[in-house]
Amino acid sequence: AAAFEKQYGIKATVVMGDNNANTNKAVAEKDLPVGTIDCMIMGGQNVKTGMDLGLFYGPIKGIIPDADKLAPSLWVVQEGVQTKGYLAPFHRNQTGLLYDPERVKAPLPQTFAELEAWIVAHPKQFAFCDPNKGGSGQSAVHTLIKEICGGLEKYVGDTEVVQSKVANWNLAWEWALKHKGQVTITASNNDTYSRVNGGELTLAVAWDDGIKDLMNKGLMF
Repeated sequence: AAAFEKQYGIKATVVMGDNNANTNKAVAEKDLPVGTIDCMIMGGQNVKTGMDLGLFYGPIKGIIPDADKLAPSLWVVQEGVQTKGYLAPFHRNQTGLLYDPERVKAPLPQTFAELEAWIVAHPKQFAFCDPNKGGSGQSAVHTLIKEICGGLEKYVGDTEVVQSKVANWNLAWEWALKHKGQVTITASNNDTYSRVNGGELTLAVAWDDGIKDLMNKGLMF
């Protein structure tokens, strides 16, 4: 906020709040002459709601500074929703495989088939978090759908669920049930980190930025 005020001379107030509560507030104020939110960080789960309601000003591609330095594809689709240049990608963190190098023998799994074989050979040592409790768990589910149900490209541009395209999602569920006794589901992203840290788990789906932050603080052993 201080840097923004210095550069533009506009008073800025940063409000920290719950993601869904902030979105609901923005929606409630959408048609008011003047609202209380000028700019907000919106989680991926609310992108479709915002686009459907016409909540956003724009398109802002080509308007905000350095817009041309972002990958063009990031202006097109977010969370499977066509954003048409209305949303600027703000934080592009990724999930990967967090592992204990003293316990996981090289080479690490490089394909989904290799990961599945590793899970079978090392029951309960692989984990991802409850998708309702952390985005890395959602990423794990997206990966299951991508790898088992025919990729993600077929959903691009859909504004509603197309039943014919999700008809085989039972295959992902069947995979999860098949490996239920071999995969550990953690309570949250932080629970995943702590259980790998403590030696209970040796391979887990985790956020790259979360792990980097813990490493920088000397908290990931």
